[in-house]
Parts: sequence; structure tokens; C-alpha cells
Amino acid sequence: MEKLIQKYYEKDIIKALGELYKYNSEIKNFSKILTAKIEDIKNSKMDKIKENQGYKLGQEERKLLLKSDLVEFGKSPIAVEKEKISNSIRNSGLPTNKRLVLMGQLADINNLEELEKFKKSLGV
Repeated sequence: MEKLIQKYYEKDIIKALGELYKYNSEIKNFSKILTAKIEDIKNSKMDKIKENQGYKLGQEERKLLLKSDLVEFGKSPIAVEKEKISNSIRNSGLPTNKRLVLMGQLADINNLEELEKFKKSLGV
């Protein structure tokens, strides 16, 4: 217990103990399960903090400002458009193999006319 008190906050330890007493089975390795419970409590706190800061659990919001939304000097218009389309493909939810095929097709495009045709075929 002394090691746990040195490593974690007392509130977290007390909360974990409060949750462990609800288990209705034999606990064979008490320190291991208590440590795991404390880590769960700690991680859930971090998830709540991230949620409050505008994150969704496990992934950033899709509406974050993209690099392509900024005017970057030295980038050609086709590069900026390709970046926008690649972000759309990445966030589309399509199966991975389909996204890879589309990314390969996008990489082969070298002019704006072809890029517009490709964009229309995607429905973007």
C-alpha cells in the first residue's frame, strides 16, 4: 500500500477500493487488480479532460483546422486541392483497401482538369 500511496493520489486509491469491494468473487492478486483499477480511474479522468477540450474519445474532431485551410506560400493550387481531397478520402470511412486505391489514383493526377474530374467522381 505504501508504494501505491507514493505513486497515486489518495482519492484515486480510495475510489478504486470502493469499486473493488463490489466484486463478488475471490481476488487472487489484490495489488495487481487495485493498480489496474487505479489506472482505469486515472485514464477516465484524462478522457473527460480531453472531451472538455473539444476531443472525442480516441480521436480528434474532424473539424480541426487543416493545413490546407491555411494559405501556405510556395504550394501550388493543385497540391492544396490534392491535400484537401486526400483528407476527405482519409476521413470517408471507406474500407482501407478502397482508400489506398483512391490515394494511388490521386497521386497520379498532375493537372487541375483531371483533379476536378476525380473530385466529381468521388462526389466531393
